[in-house]
Order: sequence, then C-alpha cells, then structure tokens
Amino acid sequence: MEARAELGRHLTTLRSLQWMAGEMGDPYALLLRAEDHTTMSLEQRGPVWRSELGAWIVTDRRLVRALLADSRLAGSHPGGARAHAVRGPRWNRPCCHVLPLDGVAPQPTPDRVRRLAVLAAAAGPDWGPAERACYRLAETLTGTVDLVSAYCEPVAVAALGELMELPESVAPSVADLAPVLDALSSPPSLETAERLLTTAARVRDDVAALVVQRVAEPGAEDLLSALLGAARRTGASVEDVRELVTGLVVVGTRMAADLAAAALAGLLANGLWTAKHAERAVDDILRHAPPVRFTTLVSQVDFDLDGLWVEADTPVVALLAEPTDGAGEAEPLVWRCGLAAGLVPAFVRRCATTSVRALMNTFSGVIPMGQPICRPNAPVTQGLLSLPVSLATRAA
Repeated sequence: MEARAELGRHLTTLRSLQWMAGEMGDPYALLLRAEDHTTMSLEQRGPVWRSELGAWIVTDRRLVRALLADSRLAGSHPGGARAHAVRGPRWNRPCCHVLPLDGVAPQPTPDRVRRLAVLAAAAGPDWGPAERACYRLAETLTGTVDLVSAYCEPVAVAALGELMELPESVAPSVADLAPVLDALSSPPSLETAERLLTTAARVRDDVAALVVQRVAEPGAEDLLSALLGAARRTGASVEDVRELVTGLVVVGTRMAADLAAAALAGLLANGLWTAKHAERAVDDILRHAPPVRFTTLVSQVDFDLDGLWVEADTPVVALLAEPTDGAGEAEPLVWRCGLAAGLVPAFVRRCATTSVRALMNTFSGVIPMGQPICRPNAPVTQGLLSLPVSLATRAA
C-alpha cells in the first residue's frame, strides 16, 4: 500500500510540474500534457533550447545525429541510477524515466547499440515466415473491424511468433503494454502505471526464462537459437541475447503495430489503397512521423552543446521526426535511437510493410468508418487506439 501511494505521489508530482510549465507556455510541457499533438512548436522555439522542465530540447537534425552517437549521453543517470530526487534551484524532478521500464524498454549506450547490431547481423534471420503470417491473418478478417486491435497488434505478435517461440504471456500483453514508450516521458494514470509495471515485469521474466531454457536445451531451429549461436561466435553474452529478444517482444511489436496503423490511416485518408504504395507509406511515416518521435537521454558529464553548457545529469531530448522538406539520409533518424537497437529496425520495417501490403492484396475495397483515434496521453508515439473500417471487397 505504501509503494502504491508513493507511485501515485510521484506521478501526480510530475503531472503537476508539467501542468505548471505548460501554463507558462513551454512547448515541451504542452506536448507531454498532450495539448499539442505535433512537434512543430518544439522546432519553432529553436534548434537548441531549455524547457522549464529542466531538459535541453534539440531539434536540429545535425546535432541530433551527433548526440545519438555521443558516449557523453546515455539512457540512465551517471552511474546507471534512475533516481529522481528533488533537486536544483527550483522544486524540480527530472522529466525522464517516469516509470522504471528499462528492463523491457532499455536505452543502451552507443557502444552497446553497436554490439547488439553485430549480434543481430550475425544471426541472419529468415524473415519469410513472418511475412507469410501477415497474409494468413489478413485472410481471417471480415466485415467491420478495428484495424488496430483486430489486425495491426495481433499481426505483429504473430509475425514474431513465426520467428521464435514466444512466452504465453506475450500475446495478451500487447494491448496492456501499448503505453510503454510514452510512459518513459509522460506520467500515465496510477492504474495504467500499475498495469504497465506488472505486465512488463511478467514479460521480462518470461523472456529471461525462455532464454535460459533454450541455453540448457538447445536444438530448436528458430531466431532465438540463431541468436545464441551468433553470441557464441561473436563473443556476445546471454544477457545480450535476452536484451535483444526483450526489445523485439516489447518495443519491436509496439513500433510495428503503430507504424502499420499510421501507414494504413494515411493511405486511407489519401485514397491510395493499392499495394504499390505500401513501402513508400511506411518509409514516409518512419521519417516524418516515426513511432518514436523523440527520445530522452541524460548527460553523463558536463559538456558543450553547440555553444551552450550542459551540466552532468541533465535530460537532453532529441527530436527524431525529420522535416518533410529536407533531404533525409538513407537511414531514418529514428533507427539511431537506442530503443531501436538490435533487430528492431529490420523487424519493424518488414512487419509493417508486409502487413500493409497483405491487407491491400487481400481487400481491394476498404471504407473508413470514422476518424482514427489516438491513444490518450501518447506524446512520444502518437499511436492509434482505433482505426475502424469496413472491409467491403475482397481482391479477386
């Protein structure tokens, strides 16, 4: 009971601070309060500026790319702690690590991101089974459905389930974990926070048990076995494998579902319901409205940020959405974020693109049955809660 009361006080304190900063016109606080649904106001304030919440906001994409690869920034406070003591000249709490979800949604250091990338590449997964799962689920749909709950979320789990054995807790946990990425920066309700923490702990423990079991009983031919074999060849640890698999199960499925839903909503809104537009739609979302729109890092030491002095243990918010009028690099900026480590980028892009294409190849006529509805309090993802449609005509 005492722990629940303390969690409630923590969330209420953060919401109150965001409210007060928002009343002062702070764009970042208004975004976290879900009163401003775009990141445009962050860019309009300038390339680098400091929020009333204490975080430095960086919108200049050149600086963002450099910061995401800078070892002076990490996902945790100096020393690895995620404590939130009241400190500073004003009554203030850091606006990062709202909930302790690093066990399922970690922000690894740039060096660790590179190590996980080597492990992922060495595993060499075959994505064919995952793609076929998308088509099988599309074939089961009929009538009027909510594409988020009936297709985008379950297809992400089904696709991953074709690649490797999944704990039984994963499939029913997808909806409960929907706010996981937003809860890293914006305080949810107490009930949502408790559900997130409970579900995250269960999934984390089940994935860890599955990895331990596979180490003790090798022989299966799936992605998990391939990762363990790659770990032996590359010198990676079993803990690296566990972190990579957990990232796929929690972050990968969430990003894939949100990306597919956003792409489908955009294609429906623009009357572009043909399979040839699927890949372009997914790529556009990844660049300009990615499933993680910004990420929060913490300075490990004092350093100079484009002429501004950033003290150690200060949150730095990096904007990941790219401008529509700019020439982007080959790799979307969101893939440089620590949350997208390991196999997450490859899985998310393939799953989202194939699920969009599968639905278009299965149904030639799809009619929107209302406006898309975003999840409440979702400043990081702006993910869809509902996308109701009528699947009017099956493709010949």
